[in-house]
Amino acid sequence: MTKERLTLNIQNTTHNKLEIILEPWTGQYFLHPGEAFDVVAEGDIALPLGIEIAENRVSITCFDTVDSDMYVLRNGKREG
Repeated sequence: MTKERLTLNIQNTTHNKLEIILEPWTGQYFLHPGEAFDVVAEGDIALPLGIEIAENRVSITCFDTVDSDMYVLRNGKREG
């Protein structure tokens, strides 16, 4: 297993609050209109990173392996 780090910048350019869910950790975050943050995924990049977009909600699924992690950085500070 190769442990890698991927960063996904998410920007809310809509007029609605977006719910961002990180799976399988069930982290729940909110992005208000005009806000942005980074989602950082660490783990085995041989496994896919999935994104599901629904009305006012984005679910991101990360590698479900030992020593993997996913978290939000808002203004450079870790949340959750």
